[in-house]
Formats: sequence, structure tokens, C-alpha cells
Amino acid sequence: MERKTRVLTVLVIVAALTIGLLVALPYAASRLFNRINSVENPGAAEAKGRELLKESKVIVAVGAHPDDLEYYTGGTLGVLAAEGKTVIGVISADKSPIQETRRVEMRKAAGILGYKAIFLDHPDRGLTRTDRTEIREQIKEIIKKYHADTVIAYDYVDQGPMYHHVDHIATGQEAQAAARETSIKNVYLYFSADPNTAIDISSVLEKKSAAMAAHVSQHSKPYLVPLRFLFSWMRPAGSANTTGSQSTATGTATADDHFFGDTEYFRKL
Repeated sequence: MERKTRVLTVLVIVAALTIGLLVALPYAASRLFNRINSVENPGAAEAKGRELLKESKVIVAVGAHPDDLEYYTGGTLGVLAAEGKTVIGVISADKSPIQETRRVEMRKAAGILGYKAIFLDHPDRGLTRTDRTEIREQIKEIIKKYHADTVIAYDYVDQGPMYHHVDHIATGQEAQAAARETSIKNVYLYFSADPNTAIDISSVLEKKSAAMAAHVSQHSKPYLVPLRFLFSWMRPAGSANTTGSQSTATGTATADDHFFGDTEYFRKL
């Protein structure tokens, strides 16, 4: 009898935790989506977006892993490239067992969006203090080599809630430090919980979607399935609404399979 009571207690606890998770996950995801995809003053944010497009001539966009730039800022990079700007995409931490596969995928994505991909060859999920120092110096050299006037990087201070990836944080810190040490004034941070800049990417949505789809090796990650459903469900009506279909076999996808709609948001420092 005592054993049955213990088993029943465990089952009740498991059921309660499961129900709690099912309730909490949509709430947390909704909070994340709303914070990184809205601004307090839309008019001012759009003005800052036009300023980014007008003033930036050579842009260095920094991400931790292949596909980061496509997901978080691919539309903006596509718009800048379409306007004739020089766009350099820098990836800090791509050393993994499938490194060459991911590099091929990213070069394909970069070709779709119109930017040049550069890999810094540091370990995925294993950045040491030495790696971080080297990353900062490597980014500084790229900024100097291409005479960049704008840096786009991950916001490690005001991060989107529910997401704290060590490689993204470290890369964001070093990219911003590199920008400061090379006197870059135009610094825009993606995946920010406090955005103040908005870029309309509706003209390049198909390109962004195709670029994300190029990262075929990442399509089967199990955590992406519920995230695609949640973000598609929460997306406001009229923003990047497509069929929502995807084929990992052919490498095709639509904007509705992914996190964002027809506007990308940044925090301008």
C-alpha cells in the first residue's frame, strides 16, 4: 500500500510539472517574441533604421555560429547588400565535427544574401579566454582591412529573455570591444530585449528564407519544431505569412518556419 502511495505521488508530481511546463512555455516564448520584436516608439525606430541604411557603407556583422546571422539579421544584411553596400559576415565559433558542412552551407547562404563570409575557426561551445582575446583581435583586423564603418553584433547586455548562449554572449562582448577599440560609431545589436531600431526586410524575405534554408544540417534539431510552431502562432497577422512548409531533404523553407516576420529589430548604441 505504501509503495502504491509513493508511485501515485510521483505520478501526480510528474503530471503537475508537465502541465506547468505546457502552460509556462507558451507564456515565456510569447514574452520573448514580444520583447525582441517591438519598440516603444515605432516612428523613431524606423528613422534609426533609415539612418542605418543610409550611413553604413561597409558593414561587419558578427555571429557565433553559421546560421546565426541568417536567423537574426539576414534580412538587414540582404537589404544592405542589395543597396550596394559591402557586407562582411564573421563567424567566431564554428569548429565542430561538421565544420566543413556548415561552412559550405553558410557560404551558400551568404551568396544568396550577398555578403562575404569569414570564419575565425574557434570551438563551438568551447570558447576559452585565449579564444576570446584572439576573436577580438581578429575582428579588429577585419574592421581595419575592409575600412568598416558599422558593426552589427549580438546584444549580450539586454538579451532576449529565455536565451543565454555562452558563445553568443562572448562573441557579442568581443565584437563590441573591437568596435570600441577601432572607433566604430555605428554599432547595432541584434536579439536585443531593448530594441530602438527597425529595418523593413519585406523586399528580401524570400532571400532570407532561402538563406536560412541553406543550413540543412540544422533543420532536424528537435528544439526547432516547437519553436517554429510557437513563433508562427504568435506572429501578428500580415507579417511574413506564408505556407509554413519546410523540406529538410530539399533544403527549402519559408519565413513562417522561423522566428521573425518582415521587420528586424536592433539596439543602436
